Amino acid sequence: MKKHFLKILKWGLIFSVLALPLLPGQNGDNIYLGAVFNSSHFFISGLVTFFLARNKKSGLMIFLAFALPVAAACAVEILQLFYADRHAGFDDIARSAMGSISALILLKGRKNFLWGAVFSVFFLYASFYDLASLIVRQDLMKSRFPVLDDISAPFYTKAWKARKEAEISIKDDEMIFTAFPNGMWSNIESNILPADWSGYEKMFVRVKSSRETVCHIQLRSDKGRFYGEFRTDTFYQTYSLDLSQFRNGEETLGSDFKINGVSIFLSKPEKLTVLNIERIELR
Repeated sequence: MKKHFLKILKWGLIFSVLALPLLPGQNGDNIYLGAVFNSSHFFISGLVTFFLARNKKSGLMIFLAFALPVAAACAVEILQLFYADRHAGFDDIARSAMGSISALILLKGRKNFLWGAVFSVFFLYASFYDLASLIVRQDLMKSRFPVLDDISAPFYTKAWKARKEAEISIKDDEMIFTAFPNGMWSNIESNILPADWSGYEKMFVRVKSSRETVCHIQLRSDKGRFYGEFRTDTFYQTYSLDLSQFRNGEETLGSDFKINGVSIFLSKPEKLTVLNIERIELR
């Protein structure tokens, strides 16, 4: 009975560890913690594979020690499609697979120089890729500031990302923001930008829409979240928004603020809506 209980406890612990990426993120607007969190996929899968494969000689058991964490990673990414504030990505599955392979290398091939080199590459990628690419993107956005879009940036340094029933793509030097019907707060966002906007008074957005609609902008500041809006049209126009008039209830943003994120969003569009964003700039 005790042995049976311990076996259940063991597998319960394994699946609990594999499900850790589903826990709500507590990173807030700290993009460095987000980069570290991404790397955890590597270490979670590696830990589980190491635990399952140690002392095992059967080829089937060793394969299962690799396949189970990777399958769990795939399941986690699929489930994240249904999380309002999360998004699925193949990169996390790749990190998990590399973590499992690395654990097997430690167990079975640690005396082989080639396998040691493979392990080192995987480990360095999982540990430092996100942090390194984050620094590159920050430097890029600082060099372009006060232009806030990253249309001309290389594909691997994109600062903007899609959230909540939205897609983002680049075409003909424009950011294409697609919002799907009835998507609650479909938005694109960037939190990779300089914090100090105090030398600027207005935000200019040059954009057109596939249909007339109200477009909202959220600024996340050290004082809270503030909102502005404008009505887009089906031809290009440049819209000017006074930063001091962004509101959070009765409170306005004012002039003494630090910005740590910006979002452009639509709320429950009745039809598929596409925004062609040509420029976002402060003046």
